[in-house]
Amino acid sequence: MLFNAIREGEPSLANKVQILDGEIFKLLRLIGLQLMSMILSYLSHQMTTDEKKKGYQVHRHHRVKSFVLFGPIEVESPYMWNRDRSQGDPGNEGTRPVKNQLGITDGGRSPAL
Repeated sequence: MLFNAIREGEPSLANKVQILDGEIFKLLRLIGLQLMSMILSYLSHQMTTDEKKKGYQVHRHHRVKSFVLFGPIEVESPYMWNRDRSQGDPGNEGTRPVKNQLGITDGGRSPAL
């Protein structure tokens, strides 16, 4: 699919053969960055939704910057609060599902790095 798009969209492909791998690398890096951003955004939303089902509410919105193989990305990482939990067990009323369950922290790095 990508081959056909490049072949059909680039009439002077033979003239660019010396720089083609660099251009493809940039394109694949952008695709990887966008894909990772979308996946982590989806997972952040899913973790937040799961915690809401347990009675937690978003107390503070926070975005963390994390580094993956394709570059830096920002992910929503809310601090969530459950008032009912604070009644019986002080100190156990808050959670950060993106940090606690996905291991994504501000300034964190992917193991691929």
